[in-house]
Amino acid sequence: MRFGVFEANFASQELRKHGTSIRLRGQAFALLRLLVQKDGEIVTRVEMKNALWPADTFVDFENGLNAAVKKLRSALGDSPENPRYIETIPKIGYRFVAPVREKQRDVDNDGASARTAAPVPVNIEEIATAEPAVSKNQVSKGLLTLAAISAVVATAAWLATRTPAAARVTRGVVMTSTARVDGYGRLQTDGTRLFFLERHGHRWMLMQMPASGGEVQPFANPFESTRLLAVSPNSSEMLIAPFVQRGEPLALWIMTSVGGAPRRLGTVVASDAVFTADGASITYATNDGIFIVGRDGLKAKPIVEMKGEKSSLGWSPDGKVLRFEVLNPEGTTSNIWEIRTDGSGLRQLVPGWEQHPSQC
Repeated sequence: MRFGVFEANFASQELRKHGTSIRLRGQAFALLRLLVQKDGEIVTRVEMKNALWPADTFVDFENGLNAAVKKLRSALGDSPENPRYIETIPKIGYRFVAPVREKQRDVDNDGASARTAAPVPVNIEEIATAEPAVSKNQVSKGLLTLAAISAVVATAAWLATRTPAAARVTRGVVMTSTARVDGYGRLQTDGTRLFFLERHGHRWMLMQMPASGGEVQPFANPFESTRLLAVSPNSSEMLIAPFVQRGEPLALWIMTSVGGAPRRLGTVVASDAVFTADGASITYATNDGIFIVGRDGLKAKPIVEMKGEKSSLGWSPDGKVLRFEVLNPEGTTSNIWEIRTDGSGLRQLVPGWEQHPSQC
């Protein structure tokens, strides 16, 4: 079963995070299995006692269960104050709140097991002695036709990369009932929760809700108005910034994804920032360019020197290409650009796309 960045194999009693084995044994692993199997349902303490401790076992159940929950939360990097996986139902029990999905192995779209067709046996002698099926002239015409078709296909593929196709919305699901959502904060996710800003009078509040839908709750806002810029690739940390009004330069802070006291990222001030693809460094933008800095906020190195307000930084999954938006000096239009990690290959992504003056 998969949930967030974790994968649990209950047959072999293994828990992995991003493919790395996490040590979890005994009652803590049994508790994980019980909660995951009843995903979204409240599991009472009585149910846990009956499932994990046989009737003839003499044990301090309360302390034993509390210890198992503590070990499990520690393995998942979870917190009772800001639960991503295990929610405490006071005086009743616990509930697994992260979306759970079963890992499918070699299954195609029809639900049947995918198989590779066996190769057809070839008799080399028969091929060598067989009469030619077509003339050389026919072969030449066939090759010319094939070349023409290939050229058309290649041109069509190239054109497809130059002009984005319009997305068509086929279905919508209402996730919240609030009219306070402010797009300035953009949607962020750690895989199990959605984060967004809500405007409350003169201040903004960072809110959270289950990614699958559910109750909206305030996140642990460390500042009066807090903007979440990015979640680290392993979902353990967040890049945040305090602000008073939209569009102002942002002082960057790092905070664990379960809350707690944030720490300042050196003296870095930026218009936007994200973690690098491996999470080892921070990429940030200013009006002068785009830079990479260590997690201590020291020794920033430029990727590109480029004037203009830049935002919406996004790394490719392999960490080789960065894409971003650049606002023109008048602040009326924007374009999408990309550049390689080593600072080469700077180019506008869709230079001929004139469907709208602003691209994002």
